[in-house]
Amino acid sequence: MVLGHTAKSQPRGPALLVITPTRELAQQVAQVWRGGLRAATGLRCACVYGGVPREQQVASLAKLPHVLVATPGRLLDLGVEVVPAASCPEGVAVVVLDEADKMLSLGFEPQLARLHQLLLPATPAAAARWLHPDAVKVAVNSASAEAISKTITQVVQVCAEHKKPAKLLRHLVQDTVGAG
Repeated sequence: MVLGHTAKSQPRGPALLVITPTRELAQQVAQVWRGGLRAATGLRCACVYGGVPREQQVASLAKLPHVLVATPGRLLDLGVEVVPAASCPEGVAVVVLDEADKMLSLGFEPQLARLHQLLLPATPAAAARWLHPDAVKVAVNSASAEAISKTITQVVQVCAEHKKPAKLLRHLVQDTVGAG
């Protein structure tokens, strides 16, 4: 079970929402999901972005994907079909802002603010309002040798490209189960 869903579950809306700044990045993220993570999790993925007719994208949403990869503008454009799921008890559980700094530098702040209103409860301050109250803040200061943690062990695992999604999922599940 991933995000409270199995391959056979029929969500009312996506449990995982990945917001990207560009169509190309959205397509890349969706391709990675479809290329390996779907096989590992069984969860369906849809991808929506601007610059193309919306009908085909609306049809892909009608198949009730567990995962939605979207650009901010198209997500808002399709909001009636997509965002109401956020108010469902089993609605969006995880929101990922991929390259959030790039989205802000490209002027997506108004769209992100609107998505915040639709997806997350009201909280103060631009960045803080996207964070869960119990979120962990990670700060890296590469200019200082003291910034390197003495308690973290870094491990590199080499594996074939086609095995990466399953291996990543195994580590995520293991870390989640071990932490809980």
